[in-house]
Amino acid sequence: MKKRFFALLITLVLVLSLIPASPAQAATVNDYPTIWSNFNSSGVSNGPEYFPDFTLQGHDYLIQAVTTYHWNNGRGATPGTISIYDWDDHLIGTWKAVGRSGSGNSNVYWDVFPNVVLKAGTRYYIVDSDNNTWSTNSQADDAGFVEIRGKTSTSGSSTRSKINVNVSGTPVQWTDAEPFIDKNSRTMVPLRAVGEALGLQVDWNGTSREAIFTNGTKTIYFPIDSTRYRTETGSYGTMDTAAVIVKSRTYAPIRYLAEYFGYTVSWDGSTKTVGLTAPQQSKTYRWVLKKTEYKLNETDNEYSTIDYTYLGVVGGMVKFKRTGGYNFNGKYGLCDGTYSCQVAPDSIPAGSTLGLKMNLLIENYAWKNDGINSVHIGELWIRVDTYTSFKNSKGESSLKVGTDAGGPYTNRNVDLSDTYYYKTPDSKSVGAKMDFSFNCEAGSYTWHYELQAN
Repeated sequence: MKKRFFALLITLVLVLSLIPASPAQAATVNDYPTIWSNFNSSGVSNGPEYFPDFTLQGHDYLIQAVTTYHWNNGRGATPGTISIYDWDDHLIGTWKAVGRSGSGNSNVYWDVFPNVVLKAGTRYYIVDSDNNTWSTNSQADDAGFVEIRGKTSTSGSSTRSKINVNVSGTPVQWTDAEPFIDKNSRTMVPLRAVGEALGLQVDWNGTSREAIFTNGTKTIYFPIDSTRYRTETGSYGTMDTAAVIVKSRTYAPIRYLAEYFGYTVSWDGSTKTVGLTAPQQSKTYRWVLKKTEYKLNETDNEYSTIDYTYLGVVGGMVKFKRTGGYNFNGKYGLCDGTYSCQVAPDSIPAGSTLGLKMNLLIENYAWKNDGINSVHIGELWIRVDTYTSFKNSKGESSLKVGTDAGGPYTNRNVDLSDTYYYKTPDSKSVGAKMDFSFNCEAGSYTWHYELQAN
């Protein structure tokens, strides 16, 4: 109950600046000192294999700018987002990047301005939303290019407020304003720093006099002098304090804002710290098809008249054809067949189960018995990286057709289908490879995949 009391009593309020530019932000990223970088002057390629990681030594640092490099053969790339995670996969924040030119080309640099404090001795890593154009090379240990700028944290200095706000354990750094307690015992905190720490876009509608917060999917609106807020769905909620303007700054309650975007709000009275805990988020990955190839088997048996043909992709199925037969020591036969496998998708969620239908069609089958008890006339199978097999619901790894030769000649047409399944790996190693092949008597067809972060 005591915690609930403090939660109700100290309703936090955000500050929305009506000044167009933040006085705390430097003109360019170059105005901030570099504290970690793997940038180098060697040639680059796209698609890093690893996320760049780093550990700050000696001091906590206020991270003022993070830059990733997208040379992309001189084309740059449309800016996306940049995220910081700790090594236990806790999200520190995600920010919309701003493009910057370099070497006469647009959007080769992506800049974000997190304004968060990272702790000394903690391992962190960077995630870029466009791995396909993110630059890398061996000098960067095959990780994405990133440069981190900032300064030693002023935590504990005279500019630090007695009221602290932590976002997922990371202190918010106050730069152009400080928290204060208003006449209603409400704790007011600066919006710009908190908004950036939450990774939200903040806007002001002067016509409707509303403070607007969005993450690109969900949006919440705080009308001035009102205890009601509304959302992107048009629904309304009631607050225990109104959004107000004080000295040209707009204040909106942080509890309703944070909880609307899934954060948990807590209060530690002993340290006067507000805790905002992000919803549990896990990065997702997908296997992306890079190329396919096929190979025909060779027939060098002097007694056979067999031909193998690759028919291509027909009706969503990869198809091979076998025609002809054998004549060996009086034992002869004819066996034409079509071997088919469903085409694999261009993208597969990592850790999901992939199912592929296979079909074996044997036609014009005729074989002279002459002492032969049974004849194997066809088989299909799929293997991953040549070691792991796909399995059907019965646990079988291949589709086989055989027959008992019951007389001087056996005539039989066979049309069999089944679906075989494989659980794809769920790995965090961006750039990991996965190859699997459809195999039959006539040849093989191989899909080559690479792991990417969504």
